Amino acid sequence: MCILKHRIECPVRFTGIVISCNESNHLPGCLHSLAFCDQILVADLGSEDNSAQIAQECGAEVLAFNKVAIVEHILPAILPFARNEWVVRLDPDEIFPLSLVYDLCTEILRSDLLAIISVPYQYYFRGKPLTSTIWGGTRYIPRVFHKERVILEPYVHSGIRCKEGYMSAKIEKSGCNFVQHYWADSFAQLFEKHQRYIQEEGEARYQQGQRFTWRKLPGAVLYALKYNLIDCGGVQDGLIGIVLSMFYAWYVTMSLLSLRRYQKRHCRSQD
Repeated sequence: MCILKHRIECPVRFTGIVISCNESNHLPGCLHSLAFCDQILVADLGSEDNSAQIAQECGAEVLAFNKVAIVEHILPAILPFARNEWVVRLDPDEIFPLSLVYDLCTEILRSDLLAIISVPYQYYFRGKPLTSTIWGGTRYIPRVFHKERVILEPYVHSGIRCKEGYMSAKIEKSGCNFVQHYWADSFAQLFEKHQRYIQEEGEARYQQGQRFTWRKLPGAVLYALKYNLIDCGGVQDGLIGIVLSMFYAWYVTMSLLSLRRYQKRHCRSQD
């Protein structure tokens, strides 16, 4: 079904952007949830399944790009194709609820200085909502922005900020107005996805001012484990909570070692 022929009328004109690679399983649901956008762009990173065909059948404009490790690397190249100033960027495994669109338009029409909007966000693991660990419950993720009022940076998990003079806002969770993020369908997919992130964590953390020392490493890892198991209730969530808590501690360890590698390369290049 062509989404744009069944477009939901909206007082603000949006461009939806989805960056996809072999996501035919989740992509239809993601694109249909963007029916309030009068333009949908799908950047296909060389999919070997029928993702590009699905996107075309759903009425999206398909752009072909080479594969990259993280979406932050490719987003600046996609923005010039957006006809509208306001952009909704989703991953193909995310669904934007219709109940959130009204809140979104209300927030945008309230101020001419708004640049970024963070929306309520719920992680799902193996099809079920997470209730514990750092990924559990409601989080707030910047998924909507004005393309002329932001600076995009090529760093994992921190690729967008307001230009000087502009501001960000957050829409509070109310009922079902949260983005559903089908984060991982299996443990294998979870590890594969985060292996890619780890390669980028070193530079991102260095640019944020972090510096690696062996002395700080054990404390950071133990804190990550304790925070997820105790503070975020992982230990009370059974095996899934415990495993994901350990997974996060592993991710912190590998990210800090990635920082160490980047830091060493950077220091050698300065000599």
